[in-house]
Amino acid sequence: MNLRMFSAIIIVLTVVLTGINANAQQLKLDTDLISTPSTLDGAQQLKLDEYANFWIQKMLTSPDPEVSAARDQLVSPLRHPSKSKVFAAAYSSTLIEKIPEKLIQSQRMIVRFNAMLCLADLSDKSAIPIVQAGLADTNPAIRYLAAQAAGKLGAKLDNPSQVMILTLLQNVFFNEPDQVVIEQILGSMSQLTIPQARSTMLFALNEHVNVHHGNPTITLKADYDAMRILFKNIVTEQAGGQEITLQIAKQFARAAFRFMLHCSRALDQGRVHQSLQNQYTSMILLSEQILRWISTRVMQVSENTLPQNDMSPNIRNSSWTALHLRSTEWGTMLQGAPFNISQRDLAVPTAR
Repeated sequence: MNLRMFSAIIIVLTVVLTGINANAQQLKLDTDLISTPSTLDGAQQLKLDEYANFWIQKMLTSPDPEVSAARDQLVSPLRHPSKSKVFAAAYSSTLIEKIPEKLIQSQRMIVRFNAMLCLADLSDKSAIPIVQAGLADTNPAIRYLAAQAAGKLGAKLDNPSQVMILTLLQNVFFNEPDQVVIEQILGSMSQLTIPQARSTMLFALNEHVNVHHGNPTITLKADYDAMRILFKNIVTEQAGGQEITLQIAKQFARAAFRFMLHCSRALDQGRVHQSLQNQYTSMILLSEQILRWISTRVMQVSENTLPQNDMSPNIRNSSWTALHLRSTEWGTMLQGAPFNISQRDLAVPTAR
């Protein structure tokens, strides 16, 4: 699915989801219950169960245009300005228990779609199984929402919970066929705050070079955006006095070089469709910018020892061989001190 088609689906769904059933019974929870500071008793918990069950049933049985209205009613108590922490925890637990069992298993895509939208109002690690189910859905729009929720939810959770989310994202990344979903998976990885997230993201990007090698018709947008955001974050961190570890510097340099090598070689071999050439040349320019910055600012390599000359004229003139040769210069430099990255780790498969 391309970005335009994906956006169209989201727009259509948004229009469809705005209907409201004016005749639906408006079961509500009392403000006194929503704002209670005390632990809920059995009768109060029963009211939560009844309320959640009512609106979940509405989601399951209502016509498509009314599913969204039922979902809004289902999560509205969590948006109430007077809700207490005690109530929010109790009602969140109620939803987390019921959503996977009833909504995620629905055969109707619009119901599963709205179940994913409920995640925006949940902030408990118990919601992770809902994310996991969404990432495994057959519909790319639902997988996209699940990946989006993974990043937003993970940023609110403790480190062990973030590790669980990171593992889920990593496990689905290499088998995800939709490039828009891949873009969101990488974006969600970047939202996690645990140290492992950055290393895992770079590992995923490095491995994704091989995917592009096998199919140069795949867009580079997700990879380019992830590399650009990661580069911006690292530059900002160093400017703020944070140290960039040697491991991250070498991983990032390796990813940048391998993208540069793949892109320049694929262009030189005539394997890139004209519609993707701008993406490929943009990735080459970004990769060299990253390599130059890491070399001089992190690894303390003298600028005079790095590959010189502006590549822009070669790109304007479609001098792809010159770009390929430029990438081999960087490869030679990275194999030496202070990077000492092996030729095997820098290699990109050759075209058959």
